[in-house]
Amino acid sequence: HTYLSPPAPLSEYTVGPAFEIGFLSRVLELQTDVLSLTANLSEQNQTVYLSDICLKPLAPDNENCTVLSLLQYYQNSKENLLRTVGDEFFTYFDYATHFLTCSQAPTTTLDSPLGLSCFGDFGGTINPFMVLGNYTDTAYANATALVITIVIENSNDPEKIRL
Repeated sequence: HTYLSPPAPLSEYTVGPAFEIGFLSRVLELQTDVLSLTANLSEQNQTVYLSDICLKPLAPDNENCTVLSLLQYYQNSKENLLRTVGDEFFTYFDYATHFLTCSQAPTTTLDSPLGLSCFGDFGGTINPFMVLGNYTDTAYANATALVITIVIENSNDPEKIRL
């Protein structure tokens, strides 16, 4: 995909196949489905959710699991992923321009004009080298692979082991 924002060609940039919007939408659906997984523990007559064992660094104020994913730049929201804004100078902002901002400055709290934060819904930052693969040097926009990591809380403390 090549994007142009006037005055071209100075504002032309290319993104790799991992950034095709249809693909990203399907990955978001897959990620949402994985986060909804359950397991039935018949011996204890209990259903366990992935959210029961994932790391929630800001709990109890924020109960979202730590998920390292490109989709966190959009807070795992399809609405945010599909958001677009244009201005009177025919400059358009979308998921790709938001990614470019976040990949260069992952601690951005408000990417104007989209009005999105680069922080994940769990409250942490997302570094592009942790969620993308198969790119050269720091050319993250040319990535051909996405990496999703769901962090599980693991403890040897018997008091913390509930299952």
